[in-house]
Amino acid sequence: MESFKTTFSQGLPIELDADYPTHIPVDTMLGIVFEASRKAGMDSITVLRHFRFTEEEIEDFFENLERRN
Repeated sequence: MESFKTTFSQGLPIELDADYPTHIPVDTMLGIVFEASRKAGMDSITVLRHFRFTEEEIEDFFENLERRN
């Protein structure tokens, strides 16, 4: 947990351009946070929980991710 806090405090590489819509669907935001955590070398599930996604949302995201691959 301590190493997570250290890494997380450095920030995630989440980039949204000025034209990005103000409402982002949950599945899209899950994908953005997942990719940013992966690129930062952080545990994705811990990061998604930190962003307060529900366990159901996280499970659904990973199930959909598996189906796409």
